[in-house]
Amino acid sequence: MAKEVTYDVAANWKILYENFCECYHCPTMHPEICQILPSWRTGYGTVSGPTGPKVEGSLFADDVTGFSLSGKPAAATLPGVPPEDERTFHGILLWPNVHLMFIPDHVMCMRFEPVAPDRTRIITQWLFHPEAISTPGFTPDDAAALVDVTAREDFEACERVQNATSSSYFEEFHTPHESLILDFRKWVHDRLHPGVQREPAESPA
Repeated sequence: MAKEVTYDVAANWKILYENFCECYHCPTMHPEICQILPSWRTGYGTVSGPTGPKVEGSLFADDVTGFSLSGKPAAATLPGVPPEDERTFHGILLWPNVHLMFIPDHVMCMRFEPVAPDRTRIITQWLFHPEAISTPGFTPDDAAALVDVTAREDFEACERVQNATSSSYFEEFHTPHESLILDFRKWVHDRLHPGVQREPAESPA
C-alpha cells in the first residue's frame, strides 16, 4: 500500500454506494475523470465500464497514458497485465461495500463503513508493486489526486441527497440508466428481510 486516505461523509452508506452504480451523472459532475476516460462522457455504464453482455472496461483518451490527474502513469505497468489492458480502466463493485479499480500500474480499493444512518467512513487505499514503491522519486499522489477530486464531487452530491431524504416529498424514481441501483437495493433487501417481497420502485419503460 502506497497511500491511504479516510473520508468522513455525512451521508448514508447506501446512498454513497449507489452513486457508483451509474455514470449518467459523470458528464456534468466529473470533468477531470472524463478527460481521462472519454467514454464516461456518454453517461452510460457504471464504474466497470459500458454495460452489455461483455464488460470490456474503459479506454484511456488518446493522449492519456495513465490514470492520474495529469494523465501520466505513476509507475511501470504491473507484471502480467495483457497488452490489450495496458491503457484500460477496469472497475468492480463488490457488494455490499467495496469498490475496486484496476489500473495498468496500480489497484485502488475503496471501502464504505457505516458509522450512523447519516454518516459513512470511506477508506481509500492505493496499491502499487513493491518495486515501484521502492523506486527513487516514486509518488502515488498524482494517481490519488484524480480519485480524490472525483470522490469529493460525489460526496458533496451524496450529502445533498442525504439532506433531501428528510423531505416529505422524497421518493424513489429511477431511469433505465439506474437499473444496477435497483438490483443493489433488491440485494440488500433480500439479505435484511429474507422471503419478504419488496415493492419495486417506479421506473419508466
